[in-house]
Amino acid sequence: MARICRKKMQILLIVQEIIVQSLFFFNLVIALLQDERFGNRRRAERVVRYVMADRIPDQVSHMRRIVEYSDTSCVNNLRMNRNAFGRLCYLLEHVGGLIDSRHVNIPEKVCMFLSTLAHHKKNCIVKHDFIRSGHTVSKYFHAVLVALLKLYPLILVTPDPVQADSTDSRWKWFKGCLGALDGSYINVRVRDTEKPRYRNRKGEVSINLLGVVDRFCKFVYILLGWKGSAADARVLRDAINRPHGFKVSSGKYYLCDNGYTNYEGFLTPHRGKTESSSSHTSKGKEPMKTCDQSRRSWTRPEEEVLLTTLKEIVAAEWKSDNGFRTGYLRELEQAMIKTFPGTNLRAQSHINSKIHTWKKQYGSLFMMMDKSGVGWNETTRMIETTDEAWERVVRNDPSTRLMRYKSWPFYREWCDVFGKDRATGEGAEDIAEALGGLMNDENQEEDLMGEEANQQENAGETETTSVNENAAAVHKKKGLSLEYDISLKQGEVFKIVENLEGLNEDEKLIASQMLVKNSDDLMLFFSLPPERKIKYVRMKLDGRL
Repeated sequence: MARICRKKMQILLIVQEIIVQSLFFFNLVIALLQDERFGNRRRAERVVRYVMADRIPDQVSHMRRIVEYSDTSCVNNLRMNRNAFGRLCYLLEHVGGLIDSRHVNIPEKVCMFLSTLAHHKKNCIVKHDFIRSGHTVSKYFHAVLVALLKLYPLILVTPDPVQADSTDSRWKWFKGCLGALDGSYINVRVRDTEKPRYRNRKGEVSINLLGVVDRFCKFVYILLGWKGSAADARVLRDAINRPHGFKVSSGKYYLCDNGYTNYEGFLTPHRGKTESSSSHTSKGKEPMKTCDQSRRSWTRPEEEVLLTTLKEIVAAEWKSDNGFRTGYLRELEQAMIKTFPGTNLRAQSHINSKIHTWKKQYGSLFMMMDKSGVGWNETTRMIETTDEAWERVVRNDPSTRLMRYKSWPFYREWCDVFGKDRATGEGAEDIAEALGGLMNDENQEEDLMGEEANQQENAGETETTSVNENAAAVHKKKGLSLEYDISLKQGEVFKIVENLEGLNEDEKLIASQMLVKNSDDLMLFFSLPPERKIKYVRMKLDGRL
């Protein structure tokens, strides 16, 4: 009996311990659940819920402060009064195609756009002022920009020349004048490696803006995008040589400053020459002209030493993104004296002039290499081009007319020395070109969205697609569709067939038509080597394929 009692006591103790541990476990689980629930509640209290309805009163109040209270407030914030603002919104809606969105109306879109331009505000500042997201600000800024560019036929005017009977006290002296033009700088931010090309003569990183206005300060033409180190004359020359660029009517002209050339169609201030009283003798005869004693010719060894030393100081970081550091001419002069003892070459009168000439010649050569039909012969170090292409080059830059048949042995070295700070017109565009680029981007985005939607529909209808369809979809997303490639080849097929030997004119036309009709035959024709193209065409004409 005693043994049975002990076993019962042991069993009761075990059961009691299990019950105690179970209660402890349940209490722990309940405590954890309560902590998690209260923690979620505390986190929920800290999170600020986005409710658009709560923000609408503040958004409306901000808009009223800008465009409804007074013209002073509107001018201070948008740089135009309420009347001009209302007219701009009307034009953007009815001409530019700007529409109200679900949550943002046209006046607010235009306000965000003008506020950004008027005060150089960043996206984070605008979104705080208008109580919008950064994505909303960026999206509608570009929407207003596209709509504004569509207004360029209304914004850009056709100038009227000054008439002979003009009574305007400022313009009556300029018969036939259409207006004036000048350049300006717009500060930009670029990579450090690109800063030398964008560094202007004032030391700022910027791009060039060419503005042409009529007598009433209404814009006639705008060209933007040339890098800041480019001279005003280069920007104007590029504007004139563009296919649909700036044109000046015959017999008319624009006023410009001394940064431009006094040329047909452009009038610069007269640079008067002061003549001393001793410029003529008592008998009225002009005195004999004296030669500049500081001028001298450079020998080939002297030029090679100067160029080698110039490359060494560039490698030694004597050149920054703002040009050469002070004292580089003294270093070059000392190197020349060390190599050629007793030489009369000096920093200011000779070395500086030589470097300036080299830089000018390099700029002309560099611009030529970007032209179609102009190449470079590395063996002879000369320009290779056709007569037609050379006529276009000379027409764009008359100072290059004597450069075609000359040898330029230092061109590659000039690229190392001057290449990084030579401004180019890459990216420069006028309003029409900018609008065309933006419209093309929009059309491509719409095409991609439509293609993705079609692909999703097709994927729902069919479970499998061919490898060729997948490859074509990839090409379309990259903007290189298969149809576009075929259309290019269709335009080139007759040129290739015309050069095939052994075919008469009728056979060439028939073969071209047969190849253009079938895209598979066209692709196969272009994939064949030149010697097998004629055999393939013959088999097509004979009906064997």
